[in-house]
Amino acid sequence: MENNESTIEIERVDGKLISAKLVIPVWTRKDEDDGLLYASIPMLNLETYGIDEDDLEIAIQETVEGFILVSEKFGEGIESELADLEWEKQIVKEPTHIYFDFKTEKPVYKNMINTGNSKLLSYHI
Repeated sequence: MENNESTIEIERVDGKLISAKLVIPVWTRKDEDDGLLYASIPMLNLETYGIDEDDLEIAIQETVEGFILVSEKFGEGIESELADLEWEKQIVKEPTHIYFDFKTEKPVYKNMINTGNSKLLSYHI
C-alpha cells in the first residue's frame, strides 16, 4: 500500500447506515491441496475463499458486506466492532460521516499494511 494507511468511511443518515467505504489490505493465496484461492482480511479478522479469481472477488465483497450487516443487525453497530478490532475513530467534521483509521503503532500492523494488496471496497446499503 503506497500511503501506509487503512481507512474506513461510514455514512449514516438519521442514525441509519447508508454506505461504507474501506481501504484495507487483503492477502490472497492458493491452497495446493484443495486448489481453492483464499483471502485473508486481517484488519477485520475475516477470511474467505473462491474457486477462481472472479469467485474470490465476489467472496471478499460478500464477506465484508456480511460483517457490516451482521454488526449492524446483531451487534452494537459497525463502529463498536471496529473499536474492538483496534480501529481508531477520527474527529468528525461532517455529521453524516464517520471515519476510522487503523492504529499502526505496533510493528506487526505496519508489516501487515506493507505486505497486503490494498483493496477499495464500497458498499451502499
